[in-house]
This record gives sequence, structure tokens and C-alpha cells, in this order.
Amino acid sequence: MPQWLCLLVVLLSCALLVPGESDAVRVVRTYGGVHAALLDLSPDGNLLLVRDSSKVPCDKHPAGKCWADTLAVYRADTGKRVIAYPVSEKELAYFKFARFLSNDVVSVVNNDSFRGQTFVEWNLRTGSVGGTVLLPSKMPAWCIAGRKVVLVKKYSVAKWFHFSSFATVEAGEHVEPLQPGSLNLDDDEPACRSWAAADSFLLQGHLATGDRKLPVLFLVSTKPSVPYRVCDVGGAAIHGHAVSPDGSLAAIITSTGTDSEGVMPANAKVFLTILTLPACQISSRQELSFPERPQWRSKLLAPNYHYWAGARFGGSWRVAISPDKTKLAIGYGVRTGDEYSDARAFFGLYSLPTAQRLATWKADVFRNGLWEALRDGDLVPTKTAPLNGLLIFSPDSQALFAGSLRAWQWDLKGFKAAAAK
Repeated sequence: MPQWLCLLVVLLSCALLVPGESDAVRVVRTYGGVHAALLDLSPDGNLLLVRDSSKVPCDKHPAGKCWADTLAVYRADTGKRVIAYPVSEKELAYFKFARFLSNDVVSVVNNDSFRGQTFVEWNLRTGSVGGTVLLPSKMPAWCIAGRKVVLVKKYSVAKWFHFSSFATVEAGEHVEPLQPGSLNLDDDEPACRSWAAADSFLLQGHLATGDRKLPVLFLVSTKPSVPYRVCDVGGAAIHGHAVSPDGSLAAIITSTGTDSEGVMPANAKVFLTILTLPACQISSRQELSFPERPQWRSKLLAPNYHYWAGARFGGSWRVAISPDKTKLAIGYGVRTGDEYSDARAFFGLYSLPTAQRLATWKADVFRNGLWEALRDGDLVPTKTAPLNGLLIFSPDSQALFAGSLRAWQWDLKGFKAAAAK
């Protein structure tokens, strides 16, 4: 092979690599179609709960197609689909939340086209659905904590939420007040995930101080007699949080902010704050490193217009703490070019005690730009990368599961061996 051709091959290979990308994190498989979200992992780590969205025939839309959800359970060791939630032929289901109560039973919030918002228990052994609770239509479900579903009531004048009450399967259709007062919860809060005790959880929101919003976390108990606690993280923008499986600590990701397009400039700093629970005391705060290097560029036909290429999005990230409390995983999005460019989901693995970046890898891409605009008839700015559902470690901390456009499974055993070399 000519020398110049060898050099060209080497340069192209280097250009395709992502800085810091690790070969030690191995992709096991993906699940679902092209709009899948990971909702939960069974307590024993053997089963995945995946929601998938697709367009189906319907009479409600002029085009004769409507978006609807399917809910399915897969085996983590083989990738085989075990069972799907029973949906009637003409029913349009929208599964906002679903959680494993045990290895055999799943709690589901389904907003179907027939009955509205319902809270049910799905038995995976028999395939039957029972314990149906009809939830108030004007109080959307916010998250599931065991056999309780949290409901919220939205303010009519702003995108703030009023924390109102919860309902239990055992209580039938009775809705009990959770706590007096109100909490301002963020509109883009991802599905909350309670820990093993299932009696308290964290919700992301803010305190209104004059014209300013102070980002905070609320530690809320499902016991009406226990008042909520405000967890202050210093007033920085909160991008995501996670609670350790044993409920002893929380990891909060904050930053110094984003620009007007919602991306982080090159000088933005990202921090990991560790809170002890239930005291909500800050035990450590460390800056996180990232391999991406945003570039300040101008458009070819509009040299006065500048943008950050290769920048991370702000907004909601995905965060998870390993059960052994040695690792932290973060899912975030990176924009390849200007505001109409593609965006890709990235994942980073860190040491929880030291905040050292250990590995970087990629998932699915959200395609945007001129060709997609011609196909869809609309050119809109790229606001986020595909991060759907939760980010979850396996019980033994040796595997990681996440939702992008598909649900993904990664093996971390090789990473441990590589780190030991």
C-alpha cells in the first residue's frame, strides 16, 4: 500500500474516534424499536421493562395514524421478549410510568383512550391485570413509589406544579392528601425512582424567591405525617440526580449554566454534589471532567453568526449510582454542529468517591438538518439528544442499562479488568 494511503487511513481512523472512548465497556444488545424507553429493571436484575412508541391506525387523527405505546418485558441474559402488556385492538395506550413491585408484579400507570388515567398491577406469571384504580383526570401522575402513585396539580398560569396528593391501590379510588402546602416542581422532571424502602424519594424543583428561581431538590415522604425537606445544592442549575439503592446518599449534577441555545460553552463547569440522606447535608462537591471539546465556529454563508459545535446540552441528564456505591453513570447529549445539527447520546462512567472519569461511550443519534426537514416538512432547532427513560445499574454493579432511541445494555466486567491492568 502506498505510504500516503496508509497515512490517510490512520488520519480517518483517528477522526472517527471519540476522545476518551473506552473499549472496556461492551455493548451486550439493544431492545425495542426506534422510540424505546427503559422504565425499570427487576429486583433480581433478570428482567427489563421497556416502553416502545409507534404510529398505529386510528380514527382520531386526520392522517389516520396516532402515536401509541406498547409495554414489554425482556430477559437480560438472552434479550428474549417474555410478555407484553395486554391491550385491546382499538385501544390507544400511553404508559407514562411502570415499576417492578417484585420480580413477578409490575405497577403501571396507563392513560388509555377508553378509561383515562388508571393505576393497575400487572402479574407477569399469569399475564392478568388487576387492582385497577381510576385516577383523577385533572391530576396527572408524577411517579410511582411502590404501591403508591404520586399525583400533581398544575398551576394555570405557569409551568410549575403543585404537589397535591397520592392514591394507593389498597385505598380504591380514594385520594389522600400527602402533605399541606405546595412544591414547585420542574416541568421536565424525568420519572422519579424511589429506593428500596419505597417510602420517600427526591423530586427536582425550585423555590420562588422574588423574580428568581432557586433550583433545589425536595425529599418527600409517602407518609402524610412526615414533612418534606428542602435539599439546597448551592443555587446552581440542576441537570439530574440519583439516589443510591440503599437510600443513604444522592448524587446531583449541576453546572455553571448554558447559553441562549441551551448548550454548554467551552468554559462551562459541571459538578458532582453528594448529599447524605435523609439529612440532605452536602458531603462533597467535585468538578467532573468531560472528553468533549466544544468549538466556537461561524456559519459559512453567515460569518457573523457563531455557535458552539460539539457542545453538551443542558436540560435533563440521566444519572445512576451503582449498588456497591463505587461508580456513577451519567447520560447526556452532544450537539455535533449548529442549532439544526444532529445530536448524539453520550454516557460517562465515573468513580463515585473521586469523581474521576473512567470511560466514555455513545448510543443513538437524533437526526436533524435539511434532509430531515424536507422529509418531515419542518426545520426545527435540535433541543436535546435521545435519552429516554432511566439509567440503571444491575444489582451486582457489573452491567448498565439505559434508554436512548432503543434500550441499551452494556457489560462493565471488561472495564473492571482493564482498570486493574
